[in-house]
Amino acid sequence: MTGQVACGHAGFLPARLPHPLLGGGADQLWDRRIAESTGHEVLDVPAADHGLELPDDPLGSIDVLRRVAARLDRFVASLAAGR
Repeated sequence: MTGQVACGHAGFLPARLPHPLLGGGADQLWDRRIAESTGHEVLDVPAADHGLELPDDPLGSIDVLRRVAARLDRFVASLAAGR
């Protein structure tokens, strides 16, 4: 399962390829501590749900989407640069 990540209460499967881990603190399947223990780049949005949305806060959810898009943009650029 090289390059694949499974998250949940059982933790993450080993992944050899670099990739960002994104999660929301209101998601019962997300565990920031486990994500950080993998050594991969982590974006944790404390109040976000599994869809990385903020309940009853559409404008806040748009800001989260901007953060996710910016993080993914930097990640893809780092791959293109060979980092």
